[in-house]
Order: sequence, then structure tokens, then C-alpha cells
Amino acid sequence: MLKRLKQAGLGLVVLLTAMILVGSLVAALFPADWHAVQATVQSTRIESVRNGVPEWAVRVEATYEMSGRTYDTQKDVFTNTDRDLSVAELENWPQGRDLTLYANVKSPGTTSLSPDGGREAAVVVAVMLTPALTFFIWLVAFVIFRRRRNAREAAG
Repeated sequence: MLKRLKQAGLGLVVLLTAMILVGSLVAALFPADWHAVQATVQSTRIESVRNGVPEWAVRVEATYEMSGRTYDTQKDVFTNTDRDLSVAELENWPQGRDLTLYANVKSPGTTSLSPDGGREAAVVVAVMLTPALTFFIWLVAFVIFRRRRNAREAAG
């Protein structure tokens, strides 16, 4: 029984270490330096953004200035499966309205509606999927080693 507890404890340590490493790796891959910029809505429209079950988005075309240069961008500011709600939301985004975007300092043409550019969300998703990936890798290794052992026993 003590041996199984030690194995389970070791497995838990490996899993937690993997989660920390994956979180750190994903955080390092995404840019960390985002600067708030004021953008002005130039136009808006409704777009179908998903096949299958329809999803409708209010897509805003906006311009903003950073480091003395003007940039254009498109952002989905609202999405919903109900087209009527999306059409109603469209009225909240008239031409000339200001909105805050976050521009990547190293790549000013890249913008986000999130202050961190979506970095935190990507880290959370990656960390949450790590146990499933770890289990899948363990399962594949288990099946491979089991087959090899069975083949050796059958031959020997």
C-alpha cells in the first residue's frame, strides 16, 4: 500500500511540474508588453463567424495611432448565436465611437481587446489541458510497454 501511495505521489508531482512548465512555456511564447491605445470606429457590420451552429459577430473596423503612425484593425466586439441580439448590439457601435484597444509594443499592428493580448487565457487553457495530454502520453506508453512485455512472454 505504501508503494502505491509513493507512486501516486510521484505521479502527482510529475503532473504538477508538467503543468507549471507548460504554463511557463506558453506565457513565454506570448508577448507580454501591450499598450492601451484609443481607437475610433470607422464602420461596423454583422458577420457569420462559425459554420454549423451559426454564430454572429459585430465586427468593428477601427483606426488608432501609435508612435506617430496610424493603423487599421478589425475586431469582433460581440458574438452571439442569436442574430437579433447581434443586430441590436450593432447600434452600440456607431461610426466615430472611441474604444480602448491594446497594441503589442513590438508589433504595433497587432491589437487585442484584452489588456494582456489574450496571454492569460492561453496559459489557463494550456495548463488545464496538460493533465489530459499527460494521461494520453502515459496511456500510449502503457500500451506500448504492455504489448512488448506480452510479446516477450509469448516468445519466451
